Amino acid sequence: MKYTLKRLLALFLCLGILLPASGVFAQSYESPRNLAVALAQGEGGSYDAFTITWSNPEGVKKQLESGKTVAYEIDSKVNLGPWSSKNGQSFKGELTLNEKDRVEMKLDGAKFSNLANPAIESKLYSFRVRYIGEGESAYTNAVSVGYRPVFNNSSAWSMEELSDAGKNGLIPPSVKADMKTEITREEFTEVIVRLYEKAEHVHLVAGKSPYKDTKNESVVIASRLGLVNGVGKDKFAPKSKITREQMATILTRFLNSVEVEGDKTMGAPFADHAKISPYARESVYELQSLGLMEGYKNNEFKPKTHASREQAVVLAQRIYSFIEK
Repeated sequence: MKYTLKRLLALFLCLGILLPASGVFAQSYESPRNLAVALAQGEGGSYDAFTITWSNPEGVKKQLESGKTVAYEIDSKVNLGPWSSKNGQSFKGELTLNEKDRVEMKLDGAKFSNLANPAIESKLYSFRVRYIGEGESAYTNAVSVGYRPVFNNSSAWSMEELSDAGKNGLIPPSVKADMKTEITREEFTEVIVRLYEKAEHVHLVAGKSPYKDTKNESVVIASRLGLVNGVGKDKFAPKSKITREQMATILTRFLNSVEVEGDKTMGAPFADHAKISPYARESVYELQSLGLMEGYKNNEFKPKTHASREQAVVLAQRIYSFIEK
């Protein structure tokens, strides 16, 4: 009896494996293929819309040929923002038999609010597609159109100003790989020299380095301009992380070199004023008076905190915009 039950159980399990999947175990489709996107003309004739195309895998074609419905979902995002589906704003539709092989449709602000008045010269628009419903698939890889930034791993808050900095040539190759990394003295000096050359419309050539520990051309140029100093004993400490107060000092030297000055007095002292080194206080409050460098929400400046690459580049972009007004 026990032997018979074991055989029946084994047979049942085998049949269970061979039975067609249904319900939550329904077979999924392959993802859409050959996804592509391009800028398109809207109804007014301006290029303010997007055309998205893809081809369907064999499983989807067979479903459509048999008269069954296949639904899809298009997801979008701008720059490093969240996918629109996170906010319930994806575009959903159903394929027709005429779209069995290739799908092409126009996307604009009527389908996605974040596509209204696209600015591809300064923003990146990304799309992905999947099938939904009974034959749900995974999303395709994202495809994008628009301005592709020359930097990586940045925060959403910095994206727009970093894009402007990239177009203005303020991002040196040494920092663009990872914008969230803390910036070194050498890297920050490269940003400042680019800012100086851009503001003054010049190209500067380095001479012999006054430091034993670096031959970096930007460090040599900035030292000759009086924008940076060494740390003693003919050394610059190029790989050391720069602090917010050190950065403020260098930035005010730059501003003064292009004849821009702010109020050096303490209009509204920071809560941690005593922690700001005496040599940096005038610079910190001068930048504050110009609206170029602010404190944190608790009114602390945090002078000894290290700055990230994106913070440094954004500051350079803001200063460039300020002096170009």
